[in-house]
Order: sequence, then C-alpha cells, then structure tokens
Amino acid sequence: MPIEPPKPNQFKRTVSPFLRSRLRWATLWLEIALLLALASCGTLEVRLITEQDLTPSVASDSTPAGPLALSLDSSSEQIRQRIAESPYHWQTLFVDAQIVDQGEAPQRVQVWIDRPAFSFRLLSGLLGGFAQTVRIANGMSLLEVDIPSGRSSIQPLQMIPADEPLNPESIRALESEIRPHPLSSFLGPQVGVLVFPSSLAQNQGMFRPVGMEVVAYRLALIVEWIADGQTLPSYRAWVDVTSGLFLRYQRFDNEGGTEVISEASIVRIDYDLPFPSDLFQTRLRAMPNFVEGPLALESAAVTPAAFEGHDSLGWVYAFVRNNTYPLPGVRLIRLPASCAAGRIPCPAVEVLPTPVDLVASLQPLVWSPTRTEAAWTYPLDQNQHIWTVYRFDPVALVWHELVQMEQYLDSPTWSPDGEWVVFRAQDGQGGSEIFAVHREGGDVKNLIADVGLLEDGNPYTIEGWLRGELIVRSASLAGKQAIYLVRVEEGTVRPWPAERPFHEGMVESPDGFLLAYVHFDEPSRRRIVRILDANGTPLNNLAAFAAGSVLQLTWSPDGRKLGFSHWTEMASSVYIVQRDGRSWQQAYASNSEARFVFSPDGDSLLVQAMDALGEHLYFVDLTTLESRLVQAPGVGLEESWLWPVWVR
Repeated sequence: MPIEPPKPNQFKRTVSPFLRSRLRWATLWLEIALLLALASCGTLEVRLITEQDLTPSVASDSTPAGPLALSLDSSSEQIRQRIAESPYHWQTLFVDAQIVDQGEAPQRVQVWIDRPAFSFRLLSGLLGGFAQTVRIANGMSLLEVDIPSGRSSIQPLQMIPADEPLNPESIRALESEIRPHPLSSFLGPQVGVLVFPSSLAQNQGMFRPVGMEVVAYRLALIVEWIADGQTLPSYRAWVDVTSGLFLRYQRFDNEGGTEVISEASIVRIDYDLPFPSDLFQTRLRAMPNFVEGPLALESAAVTPAAFEGHDSLGWVYAFVRNNTYPLPGVRLIRLPASCAAGRIPCPAVEVLPTPVDLVASLQPLVWSPTRTEAAWTYPLDQNQHIWTVYRFDPVALVWHELVQMEQYLDSPTWSPDGEWVVFRAQDGQGGSEIFAVHREGGDVKNLIADVGLLEDGNPYTIEGWLRGELIVRSASLAGKQAIYLVRVEEGTVRPWPAERPFHEGMVESPDGFLLAYVHFDEPSRRRIVRILDANGTPLNNLAAFAAGSVLQLTWSPDGRKLGFSHWTEMASSVYIVQRDGRSWQQAYASNSEARFVFSPDGDSLLVQAMDALGEHLYFVDLTTLESRLVQAPGVGLEESWLWPVWVR
C-alpha cells in the first residue's frame, strides 16, 4: 500500500530542534542566493509568502549583533526602524539614479555624499544626455552651476547637524514633527527620499511587505506604506535590506491609490568608497559631466577642434589670467568668434606674443575705428618707471613701439580717422599732460604745451571726441572746469561753444549725429540716460534709475543701439536700448560688476562678469537674450577673462 507523507505537525515532531533551526537558516540563505544569482538577468521580482517560523531565531545565550536584515517576515516596526536609522549605516555613498515624473522628460542624477563631513556633489540632466546642473557642498559653502549657460552662485551652507539615529521611542515622541536629515533637502525631493528616507519613517502609518527584488545588484524588500485611516498605499519602496535606503520609490496619490505619479530608481549604488580629497571643492577647473564610475571624476575636457584660419564672424581677443599664487600669469589670446557664439566647435585658443612679460597692472587693447589694429600702453618694468605706447598689427602679430615716457600712461584713445593715438601721462605728483602720437610713430605732440591749452588748467582729462575734435576738460579750480576742443592734426584749440551745454561722459555715436550721457537729476536723485544731438539739444530720455551708478555707455558699431551698465552694491545689469528709445531690454544680470562689448553687427554681446566660479566670458544673443559660457581649449574654468573685444 502507498505510504502517506507526514503532515506538517508530524514533521515538526520527528525533527530535532537543532536540525529544524539549521533547516530554517538553509532555506533563507537558499532564497537569497537564488535572488542574487538571477540578478544578472535583469530585475527579478519574487513574491514569497513564508511561515512565521522560517524567521531565524537567536539562541538566548548569544550576544545580539545589532538589527537583523529585513525580510518578508519583518514587522512594520522593524521596517520603520531600519529606515529611520538608514543614514547611519554608511559614511560615504555614490548613487546613479533615474527619475520619472508625469509629464516630464526622464532625468538622470549622480550624487556623491560624505555624510559625516556634510559634503556632496550632485549632477543632474536629461536621461541619455549631458549634465545640465551641478551642486557642490563642502560642509561650509554650496555652489550651484547651470552648466549650459555657465551661470553660478555660491552661498553659505546653513544647516543643523543631524542628531543620533532615531529609536522607536524617539520616533513616537516626535508625534506630528518630522525631522529629516539636513542634507536631504539639497538633493531634491526624489533623490532626497532615496538616500535619506528616514523622514518617511516618522509618519504615522503601517509598512506592509509585499515582495523581494534585486535592484542595482542589492537585495531589496518591497514595502507599501499605508497611512493611518487609509486602505490604499501612498507609496511603494524597495528598501535595501542591509542599509535601509530606498533603491526604488514609487509615489501614489497622497490619499492612497495605485497609479504611479512619480518614480525614482537607483541603477548603481556604492557604499563607503574612499573619495578623492578634491571631489567637493567649490572651485571647478572645467564643467563636469556624468561619469561611468564613482571614482572616474575627471571633468569633461574641452577637446580642441580643427580650424582652417578664417572666420566670417571675426575674432575675439582677450587677456587671460591664471590666478596662481603668489604671482598670477597673464597671456593674450584670441579665438574664432563663431566658437564664442557656439556656432562651431572651439579650436585651442591662440596665445599671442606680447612685447613684454605681463606682470604689472593691465591695460586694455584699444582698437582703431577700422578695427584693423590696436593701441596699448604698458610699463617696461615691474616698478612701472618707463611706459611705452604700442601699436599692434593682428595680421602680422607685430608690436610697433610708438613712444616711451617716464610717466604713468593712461589707456589711449584713437582719433576718428584712425591716424592718431592720444593718451594722458601722469607724473605721480598730481600733474598730467596729454599727448598725441601718429600711428606710424615719430610725430609726438604735447596737446597742452604745443596747441595752447593753458598750463593753469592742469590737470586735464580726455572726455571723448566730437566730430573729429578731442574734448578736453580742465579739472583744476583755476581752470574753472573749462572745456576745450582740440584738432590734433592741425594743432589748434578752441573753447567749448558757450551756447552748447557740456555734460561729463558724453559718448558720440558712430555717425557723429548723437551724443549720449548720464544726467543726474538733483530734485529726484535719479540717474537719467539721455540722448542729445550734436548741438547739445536734448532728444530723448532713454532710462532712469533711482539708485546706483550708470556706466560704460557704448554705442553698437552701426549706431543703432546704445548699451550701458547699471551697478548697485548688490548687483549689476547690462541694458540695451534702440537709439530712438524703443525696445529697451535687460540683456544680462550679475551679482557683481559686468562689462560688455558689442559684436561687429550689434546683434550680440560679450559680457565679462564675476561669478561663483571666477571671472568669465559670456556670449549673449540680443534676439533671444539667451546667454552661454564661452569655453575654449587652453583656458581653464578657474582662469579669468579680462578686457575682451570682438573684431572682424
């Protein structure tokens, strides 16, 4: 006759307690080994309902070794406690995660965290694309960078240090107060929940285990959380059975449901890696990008592109300072304008020769009206005793010495016909002289002694040009603020016409028909940008500001637009307005001083501005008002761009 198999109770009676305990352990480890072995085949979901007596028991005479790993038999309180203390099961962490929100494009996030040091580095961007933003905290400061535009900011990292791990009594004592980990809010709502889920463990409700699964090569307990008074779960989480982190997180409706509103999942996680010491530095050498591994931290290098030597948009010239200590190094560079505008890949910048080492205070290159050559003043020695006026030929890359003087030389200005270079020389004792030298050199005129300007009018300042005549103003009390017009070629001088009012800082339009200046209105205390005709008759008020300073009035090369900078103690902005006062727009805003130059066609700007990463160059499209950071091989992100100019 057939033999009847033993009943479950019968089996228990026929097996010794020691053997039964060994069988329970073997069954559990067999399940775990099976799950891990199948992980390489993709995400495996296993729903195993086991009896309570399959939970491993601990002999009464043994020393507890801490919390046990989670399993399907874990109670809600055991799951809650494991999640609550999850931040304290690791020191450092690397996570590569994907985020999907309803109606939004999938995102990728990589984050490195040193929890005891309150430091992190987070990259985010579209899934399958490049990183778009970076946030770096070093325990004291928080750097935020928009990578495509290069806009950055830095601020103190203000947070309250985390307390000790929460125990069940402290969780219950919190009642309605939720105490999240201080770093979680900086990582964003989805990643913050994955990495620091301890705040969710403080809500009142029940954790219900529903299965086990391998996620990112880690064994996870799938749990659903049901709030008190509800029957449907508010979220589902895949909890790392060892650390208590969420390896995957699906959020439902707050009232409970089954429709997934958002989902975050980890595709790679590494615990307690030895991160490089400079990982959390807030000074970047290059814009970072997503990496293949947690220790492959080299920033994406700007690869030089091939270039044939001609660019229809012209060239961008600038000085670059490397900010090394104790003596920064400065070099003169140029790059194709199409590269700065983002229309072609950038070749390596061309470092141009200079007649002297650039170790003293820097003066800008001043380009002629035809934009075919530049004038420059610079000392021959570090003591700045002897200064030289140079003319630079950008085609032959040759510097022509025009004149030397044992005086400090201001930055020069060109006559409208491009034949004369005019500059002021200061003796350091309060005295000054104004000179003009021909572009070919050899013909130097003292515009005070040689053309009849009164000596007692010293010091004189150069105010600009008006229809070929140099505007010179006496700054001495004896000169009574006299204004003169000097014809450099003829060597003649005449007083400013009495019927024509003079306003400091007047800037002539390229066609010579308009003058722009900043008027200070005493009753209202406002700064007003005004347009005059060549006779000094007011035409338009273009802009008015109740506070701050209005500087750098600049006409576009075609004379259609006027640009200027408005500076306050906290910020600066670059504004562009049509010459008739229409189409007034804010082209750029910065937390520090911003200087700008027009493109040759007047449709774009190059803006030099200081931000959290350093002093950089930005391209601004005046049609869309979009800005982008100018990056080129050969110039590091930590270096400073100075005195840029765009010539064609």
